[in-house]
Amino acid sequence: TGNVAFFGNGVSVKNVTLDNIHVTATGNPENQCAGIVSSDANTNIENVIVKNSSVVGGKYTGAIVGYNYGSITNCTVLNCTVSGQYKVGGVVGYICNSNNGETCVTGNKLTNVNVKAENVLTGKTAIIGKFVGNWNATVGTCNDNIFSGTTEAINNIGKTESGCTVTE
Repeated sequence: TGNVAFFGNGVSVKNVTLDNIHVTATGNPENQCAGIVSSDANTNIENVIVKNSSVVGGKYTGAIVGYNYGSITNCTVLNCTVSGQYKVGGVVGYICNSNNGETCVTGNKLTNVNVKAENVLTGKTAIIGKFVGNWNATVGTCNDNIFSGTTEAINNIGKTESGCTVTE
């Protein structure tokens, strides 16, 4: 329940392949964060492959991370489903300023990843993006990411908060 992931909060993950991993958050969706690699974290994730997997979450949901203050670089997500109830992204549901340098979501490749919002939280409008659901970092980059396939997400970033510097 609450914040869920295959690897826990605050763990940096590099050079690993995860196949057939299924993460489902339960409990109060207002307090949920779900990702396959990490949930609510100040982490740097690099060269991770997630394939044939799914993540179902609440407020913040992403294939790699639900909520992050770090960087996600050179990861691959293949044949996966990402479903959340508010801020949902193919890589990360919600990302903001890093405590360890510049925030970035770069060099990631998503193929046949279905990013969607389901059972949207009462009073909210779903925010979904192919790569990032909600970008709230004042400094950082989101570039050189490749998406192929179809998804409910129209934009690469579902919502960019004012004052952010983002290149897609």
